[in-house]
Amino acid sequence: MKIKVIRENTDGLKQAPPIIDALCTIDAVGIERGRNFLNEYGYNKNIFEISLPYRDIPLPGKLVEVNDAQLGKKIKAQLLSCSISVIGMTRTSPVLVETEITIEESVIE
Repeated sequence: MKIKVIRENTDGLKQAPPIIDALCTIDAVGIERGRNFLNEYGYNKNIFEISLPYRDIPLPGKLVEVNDAQLGKKIKAQLLSCSISVIGMTRTSPVLVETEITIEESVIE
C-alpha cells in the first residue's frame, strides 16, 4: 500500500517521509499513521490555552479545530488537556461553568 500524507504551508507542500509499518494494511489506517507522524514529529509547535463556556469536548489526544477570530484563521491542533471549573451561585451572580483547554498546533516553518 502506498499513501501520501501531505500538509500545506506558506512555502508549499510538506510530505511525511516513508513509513514502513506491518499494521498499516488498509488505507484509513495508513492515512491516520501519516497524520499522526506529521502531528508528532513534523514541525515546530504552538501551544494555546483557551477558556470558553462549558461544552462537551473530545478526550485529550484528539485533533480539534478552533476558529480564532483574533488571528482570523482556523487552527487544527491536538487537544492536550482540559479542565472544567464551576463558580458557585451568589445572590448577585448565577453559576458559572467554564472549560479550559490546552491545544498544540504543528507549525511548518
